[in-house]
Amino acid sequence: MTITVSREQVDQIIHNQHTNPFDILGPHAIEKDGKTLWAVRVYQPQATTVTVICPEERREFVMHSSAHNPHFFECL
Repeated sequence: MTITVSREQVDQIIHNQHTNPFDILGPHAIEKDGKTLWAVRVYQPQATTVTVICPEERREFVMHSSAHNPHFFECL
């Protein structure tokens, strides 16, 4: 899966240089293939896997790590 933010934005988050990290991290509505989807992004420097839990659906979604940094994760 391709992460929906740029490599530069990931670098800024990782190096604590982003002026507003919550523009990138957390849940965000995005347009993809003509559909509105939710992207959830986190930076977890100690994690090897991360999941998002959707309590309404009683489901877990595995987040995918960035090819650029294995500790930056996103789920659509």
